[in-house]
Amino acid sequence: MRNRVEGGSSYFVDSFSAADHILRDNNADDAYYTPPTIDYEYDNDGHYLACTHPLMPSKRKTLHRLYASVNWSPPFQGVPSAFSGGRSTNAQIEWYKSLEQFERTLKESNREWEFTLEEGDLVLFDNRRVLHARRAFRDLTEAERLERGVEVIEGEPSRWLKGCYLDGEVVWDKLATLNRQINGDQIAEL
Repeated sequence: MRNRVEGGSSYFVDSFSAADHILRDNNADDAYYTPPTIDYEYDNDGHYLACTHPLMPSKRKTLHRLYASVNWSPPFQGVPSAFSGGRSTNAQIEWYKSLEQFERTLKESNREWEFTLEEGDLVLFDNRRVLHARRAFRDLTEAERLERGVEVIEGEPSRWLKGCYLDGEVVWDKLATLNRQINGDQIAEL
């Protein structure tokens, strides 16, 4: 809604591409790959959410189904429950190595798309497939504002993004309901 700063470009990464690469490297079509399980916690503004998810599906064919997701959000990672129950040090090291491999694969340049959002821009994406973040930014100096003709109103933020999330189950429910209306009582496999 407002972007009157220096820097702050957004970048997006296709996590399914990275997951597919790792699953292919681990022969996940012929053998069973066990992705690391990650605990997440979100504690903000009177809300507390906690859940545990596998990083990715265990087979490549599962990755490309409608309900598939990659679960990766390092800022919200909680204490790993994968370490409870007497897990060996080697198992813990393998867990970290798996996460490191995924992070490294994500950062390969062919998976990342970066641009700067201008005021009024809208980005729509599947948050369970496309990972997103932004680069650092700073307020413009007085000289930069004058040079660029940028007006900053006292008390208003110089950078303001507005987010909106739709839960996948709600969208899939609507899709199934509309499909029923079109095709009768038959439910198509999603």
